Order: sequence, then C-alpha cells, then structure tokens
Amino acid sequence: MSLVERDHELDLLYQRLSDCLAGASSVTLVGGALGLGKTALLQTLSARAAESPSVTVLTAYGNRSGQPEPLDTVTQLLRGVELSADDREEIGHLLAKGRQAALAGDPGVECVDQVPTGLFHQLAAGLVRALGDRPLVILIDDVHLVDSASQQWLLHLARYLTELRAMIVLTNCEGPNPVSPLFHTELLRLPSYRRLTLKPISPAGAGQIVSMLSGEDDADLGAGFHVITGGNPLLLRALVQDRMAAGSAPGTLFRQAVFACLYRSQPQVRWTAETVALLGDCASPALVGKLLDLGEEEVAANLDALRAMGVLADLGFRHPDIRSAVLETCQERAQLHASAARLLYWEGSPISVVAEHLLASGRAAEPWQAQVLESAADESRDPEQANAYLELAYQDSADTGHRTRLALRLARSAWRTQPATVAGSLVRLERLPQTEYGTILAVAAHRFWSGNPREAARGLEEATTRVAGRDDHAAMALWVARLWLSTACPALPEPPDLPDAVEPQLGVDQTRRAASALRALVRGECADTSAAQAQEVLRIVWLDDGMSAWAAAIAVTVLCHAERLDAAAAACDRLLEGAGRHRGCEGIFAVLRAEIAVRQGNLPLAERYAQEAADRLPVAHWSLMAAVLQGIRLAVAVGSGDLARAAALASAPLPEALLDTRYGMRYLYRRGQYYLAAGQSHVALSDFLSAGRLAQRWGVRLPALGEWRVGAAEAYLAIGNPAQARRLLDEQLALLGPGDHRIRGSALRVLSGLVPRSERIACLRQAGDASRAGGDRLELARVAAQLHDACRTAGKNDLAKIAALQALKLADECRAVPLQRQFVAHRPPAPAAPGDIESDRLTVSELKVASLAARGHTNRQIAGELHVTMSTVEQHLTKVYRKLNVRHRKELVSRMEHAV
Repeated sequence: MSLVERDHELDLLYQRLSDCLAGASSVTLVGGALGLGKTALLQTLSARAAESPSVTVLTAYGNRSGQPEPLDTVTQLLRGVELSADDREEIGHLLAKGRQAALAGDPGVECVDQVPTGLFHQLAAGLVRALGDRPLVILIDDVHLVDSASQQWLLHLARYLTELRAMIVLTNCEGPNPVSPLFHTELLRLPSYRRLTLKPISPAGAGQIVSMLSGEDDADLGAGFHVITGGNPLLLRALVQDRMAAGSAPGTLFRQAVFACLYRSQPQVRWTAETVALLGDCASPALVGKLLDLGEEEVAANLDALRAMGVLADLGFRHPDIRSAVLETCQERAQLHASAARLLYWEGSPISVVAEHLLASGRAAEPWQAQVLESAADESRDPEQANAYLELAYQDSADTGHRTRLALRLARSAWRTQPATVAGSLVRLERLPQTEYGTILAVAAHRFWSGNPREAARGLEEATTRVAGRDDHAAMALWVARLWLSTACPALPEPPDLPDAVEPQLGVDQTRRAASALRALVRGECADTSAAQAQEVLRIVWLDDGMSAWAAAIAVTVLCHAERLDAAAAACDRLLEGAGRHRGCEGIFAVLRAEIAVRQGNLPLAERYAQEAADRLPVAHWSLMAAVLQGIRLAVAVGSGDLARAAALASAPLPEALLDTRYGMRYLYRRGQYYLAAGQSHVALSDFLSAGRLAQRWGVRLPALGEWRVGAAEAYLAIGNPAQARRLLDEQLALLGPGDHRIRGSALRVLSGLVPRSERIACLRQAGDASRAGGDRLELARVAAQLHDACRTAGKNDLAKIAALQALKLADECRAVPLQRQFVAHRPPAPAAPGDIESDRLTVSELKVASLAARGHTNRQIAGELHVTMSTVEQHLTKVYRKLNVRHRKELVSRMEHAV
C-alpha cells in the first residue's frame, strides 16, 4: 500500500528496524486521530521487516468489541512464537494463572494489581528464551484498547530490551481516554522511546490519493475531497472509490468509512457526534454537555477528536452525508430526540425545532408536548409536516375530546392536501364522540358519499336535537346539511324551518341560500329565481372554509340543473382556478365540471375532469361518488361510440343506496342510453321508466331530471310503439319552462320522427335552435344528422349537404365517433393551397347569415330569425360573397362546404 505524506515517519521506523537488526532495541508510539493511517503504517513496516528471514514479527490488536480478557494481547503475540512443548505448556499455565488472578475480585472486572509481578517476569523471560538471539519486531495496533495486564507485561518486556534485539511499535488513537497515563509514563522512562504523531493529509496529498486510485490528475477534485474529509486518508479513499464505482460521491463506501471511524472511537466521542448530528443547527457545546451529562472539558475533548478525525469542521459536519451516516449509527436515537425536545423546550428554542425532535422520538404523551405539536402544525407551511405533528399528538393524547378535535383537524387537512386519503381520517372521526357541529358535518358527509345516506340523516337529526336551544349557529349549520341531504335524497323528509331570529355565519348563510335554491328547483319552482340566487351566492363566495366551498358547489349544481350551462361552466372554471392548492375542493369542482361538460356535449373535457376527480377524491371508499363518476364516464363512452367500455361501465356493481338519490335517477337515464345504443331497447326502456317512477314517487319536478321521458320515447319508437312515445314527448314538452332549451331540443329531435314528413324539417330546425340555445353540441350534432336525412328524403340535397357538414364539424368537436363515421364521405378534402376562405375566414355572424341564405331563407326571414336589421343582413351577405368569391345565392351551397 502506497502511503501519502508519511515518508518522514516511515524513514524513522525503517531506521529503527535497521538498528534492531544491528542489535539496538527501541520503543515507538505512533499517535494520531482515527483514520489517519496508523494501521497502514504498521502494515508497511511489518512487510519490510518480513523481508529479513531472521526477524520474528509478532502482531496484536487492541480489543475493539468490548472488555478484553486479561492478557489477551500477550496471548495474541505468543501465538506467533515457535515454542517447545515444555515452554508452550509452561506459558499456557502462566497465562491461565494470570487471568485467574486478574479476575479474582469482582467477576468480569480486571484488576492487574492482583497478578503477581513474578508472573510477568516469567512470561517475558519465556519469550526471551524462545527467541534466543533472533531479532524481534512487536507491532501492536490500538494499544489504548489493550487490557491492563498485557500493558503491564509490555513494560516488563521493555526491561529486557538490553538483552534483546527488539523493536516495539505501538499505535494509539489520540483523543479522550487515550492510553493509560501510567503506561505512557513508564514508556517515557525508556531511553529508546520515541513518539510520532500523524497529521491529516494536505490538499496536495489529497490530490495525490485521487490520482493514485483513479488516475485522474485533478487538483480541484483533490481540494474538494479534502474539504469533505478534512484530510482523513480513510475517508478520502472511500470517497474516491465511490466516485469510481458510481460516478458520484459521497456514496455507500464513504458512509461506511464514517461508521468505521465512529465505531473504533471511544463511546463518548461517538455519542458526541450523534448528539451534534441530532441537534443540527441548534448544536452547541453547552447543549451537548447537558444532553450527555458531560463536563465542559470532556465535551471539548470529544469535539477536538471529531475534528481531528475529519468528521467535524468547527461545530458542523463537513458534509451532509457524514451527518446522515452518524445518525444511521445512532442506536438510542428516539430517546435522544425525546431528551433533546425536552431540553430545547425548556431552553426556549423555536416551537418548530422542538416539534421536529418530538416527531422523531415518536412520543408526545405529556400535555406540553401536545401543545408544542399543535402550535407547530399551525405555523407550518408544509401540510404533510403539519399532519405528521397532529398525528403524533392524536396518537398519544389520552383526552377523548382533545382526540376528537385533533381528528377533525387531520380530516380537514387531509381534505385540503390529500383528499384521496381522507376516508381513513373520517372513519377514525366517526368512531369518536361527535360534539362539535364541524365533526358532525364531516362524519355525515363521509357517511353519505360512502353509500349510507340514511345513517347520515339520522346522525344529523340526533345532533340537531342535542344542540337545539343551546347553539344557534350549530343548529343552522345542521339544518342546512339536512336540507341539502333532502335534495340529494328526495325520499328523506325536509327539516322543519328554523326561527327567523337565527342569524347564521357568512359561510353557513351562503350554503343556506344555495341549498334553498336547489330545493326550490327540485320542487319545480321558477328556475330563473333559483339561478339568480345561485349567481348571487357565487358572486360573494370565498373559498376560505369548508362551508363556503360547499355553498359554491351547491350553487353550481343549481345552475347546471337550471340549464344555465354556460354560466355554470364559467363559475366552475373560476372556482377550480380559485381553489389553489385545496385538492378536495378541486376534486368536487372537477366532478361538477365533468357533469357540465357532458351536458354540453364536450366529451373530451368531461373525460378529463372525471379522471381528475377520480385522482383527487377517495372513490375507493366513497361508493356514491364513484357511481356519479361512473355515470359520467358511461355517458362519455356512449357519446363517443365506445360501446365496449360502456358495457363494462354499465355492468359494474353499484352501491345499493344510489337509487335513493337523484344521482341514481341520472345514472338510470345514462345506462338506458347505453342499452338504446347497443340495440337493447326493452332493457333501455326499463331503465328509463325506473328513473321516471323514482321521480314520480319523490315528487321531483326538475326538468333536468325529466329526460327519462325523452329516453323512454326513443325506446318506444325503437320497439314500435309510437303512441306511447308521442304521449311522453308531449308530456315532456308541456312541463318545460322557457329556459329549458337543451331538453326541448332533444325532445323535438325525437318528435321529428313522429310528425308528418312535411313538418319534419321544420321540427328539426326548431330542435337545432333549442339545442344551440341550450349549449349541447352533441345533441346539436344529432339534430344536424337527422336534418341531413330529412332533407335528403325531401329531395333538398343542397341543404342535406350543409346539414351533413354541420353534423361532421360538431361530431369532430365532440369526438362523437359514430357520427364521424356516418358522415366521413362528406368530409371536404384539405385545400392544396391556402385560399380566400383560409386567409379570410367568415365571422360567426357572417356564417349564420350565409347558412340561412344557403337554406333558401329570404333576407327578411334571416333578419327576423337573427333579430337584426335588413341592412345588417345585406352587409353580411356582401362580405360573404366577397370572401367566398361567389355572385349568387345558388353558389353558396357548394362554397359553404369549406366555410362550415
């Protein structure tokens, strides 16, 4: 092994070896910190001595694994001596006698004073006798770990140096508790004694080691490694080998080398390193001393030893990996963290620092510890860290009320940051006493979405009875929850009205207004009034607490059911943006946005938000929420023509409670649509009529939930019962209000199959106008498809062609594959070069006017339908003619293929 910057020490040892061969004896003590190369120096010297056949080399090592047996080192040395049978028996007897004498007092405690002095002389004389005049080299590593009896024997042997040609070299690890002062003093009395002290490698020497091991001649790399290791050769070599093996350093070998240095050091040096690592930036000699119950001088000596070892620089570790390695070796880490937390708390350290130690200790049974953890959770900007503090406080709290409050905080935090995991927190909360209305509402919501709406209702009713007359705010919050629940589960009774004197808090009041608007809408009252109330709630709502977010979600639901889809979509988009990092709110709003997108016929957007909601929410535990998303995906699959996926969704198991909710009515309608598309008309009819029976049983008059009539009418048509179909469609159209455009559009489309052929085109045009006003692009595509068929049957091929192009364009937007396939032949080829239409497209207003003109409408009819003046129509047509390069209306049909 090539040693770097150890030439002076090697030269002196080699000279002493030569003197030994010439007859001069010597004793040398090599000192230095751990890892500086003392062992390597002995190995190099041993190899040189072994080159001379006449030399006897005896080696031994101090015991690093615990308390050595008396005379253990002497035993190691004498194993290398060639002894006669008589000498071996005699020396074996002496060793056994010496061990017995040293342990004659307390069992396991060595007392060298009890060993007869003559025994040491006899052992030394036996060695001298066995060697004769052969030169002797004794090498003992870590003499500070050698048992006292062996040290005493070495001193007796040294007195024979004048009779021997002997060289004794010992190594000693400097630091606290070095070699025995008495032993060292006796060595100093020897005339041939010499002490050497190894120093850390210089930056230049570090560069040499890097070059020697890796072949890289990089002075900067060597200097950088020197900073990390402090010039400790053991750490340096490990660092280089890590870099050679993995391409980066520090790595595993480096951490193992740090561990080796600590393991070989004195226990209190290792404890000091562990304490400094554990305290981190808070570490100080005073705190280290208090934690370890050490005096100032002892702490200073331990810190000096760690600096000499290359582990510390001042009071900080030279590299983060050194700190990690130190902590990994700490066997009493949890207890040390607990002690550190207590000490730092009483020293007035920051709450966050104390909380980190409590968290690492895994214990917080005392009241002050729970207070620290809760305060740290309040201050923390890291939600996961805050949750960890609260979890520990919860686990060790003995007070049930305190545990309930902590469980509610954890549930709210999980809802905000990791809503997919909130079910576990809510289950835990459900098992605890529920006294505060926040806890009651959280448990009720969990029960509802888990598929137990009746349990949720029962819990809310019982809680209402408990707080009646004692807490008006709680009573109002519970009343609002019961009101919403009655709209979600129309079979449940509505709560009795509260006295007007109760003034709710802002968030509760917003939720009350939104829920009241939803109740009115479900009852079939004026949709305009409910929508206006919802818009007012959304105008003032702030997503600052759970109640406000709940109010916003209900208000968006009102707009959706009131067929204000554009307003609902805009509001939901704003809420999604405003939710920020509130993942639970994002999940709920994503569900609503997916539902809105389905009703608008935007299938890709619906799928995207349904997936986002599934990723955010605990759908594995919330069976009702999973069923809602299943219904949305079913509608997307049917609309996009993916009947295989739709079949899988339609056959998936459903929670029993789904059909107790309005979500169940919606699901039945969508599953019926699948069966209709799959050609199973009778099964489809059964689902549609089941939805209708639920609506009639519950008295639901909400037009948006009355689509079952349109679906049933389609099914009746498919099985050849037009009379029943006409009855249901007439009934549906009679129930619709002025703003129910979307459902009117679908009803008129189906009705067009029942009216005389002469009226079919007009009926479909009305359906198209209604669907366009309702914002349902997929329904509008279906209307255009049927209009194409009706126009072609009527011999109006030009109009049929325009309708086909419109159907294809809308199908492309909606990703409605069946319609895309139906009209693929009508897809215009891409122009070879940009033309007038590409470079100067028609505006929306121009396109509307051109489409009506191509259908044969007069300017007056166009003006009346679009509610514009005749002059405006003429101006738009002039621009259309110029952009499309046409002169007459007859040319519009062919040129509109590109414009549409």
